[in-house]
Amino acid sequence: EYKISPIQFVLTGTPDAIARANFNIIKNNGLINKAGSSSINRHYEVFTENGDGTITVDGITFGYLEKYGSRRATHYDGLEVCIQSIRANGGRCWLGHTSPVNHNTGSGIPAQRGIVAVPASEVGVYPRGTVLFVRGYGIAVVGDRSNSYFDLCYDAGESHNLTRNNTVSAIYVIARP
Repeated sequence: EYKISPIQFVLTGTPDAIARANFNIIKNNGLINKAGSSSINRHYEVFTENGDGTITVDGITFGYLEKYGSRRATHYDGLEVCIQSIRANGGRCWLGHTSPVNHNTGSGIPAQRGIVAVPASEVGVYPRGTVLFVRGYGIAVVGDRSNSYFDLCYDAGESHNLTRNNTVSAIYVIARP
């Protein structure tokens, strides 16, 4: 037997405020895929789809609004974005600095695990602040926009060590503003 999560996500406000609030909720409830693993390639491949519109992740059951299937997913981190910008722009980041720093996401949250970016063509499906469970990644909040891919954010300096493949097999929408 399982119980539906008592966690209430924020669904109203400005998109950036919703994203920040929901990110803080998942972070403060220990839902970001970090703890308990010594591997940089920590993935959520094992969870339970309960067959009744709910999933159970780490012992917490969430209702979901929609499920989407397999798709291409890339990854990034705010430090690597800056390093690539410095290399591409002759030693100066597009924000003007010359030493690499971890950039913020479009919502103002520093780039880190627990954030995903979606292309402009999908903001109607995944508006900023949407809470997702991404199989192979974990619980996340839409807090950024990508160029063309569903993009999984990692902690500063982490993405160059990843060996994950560039697909996720399922995306569950847990809460949508």
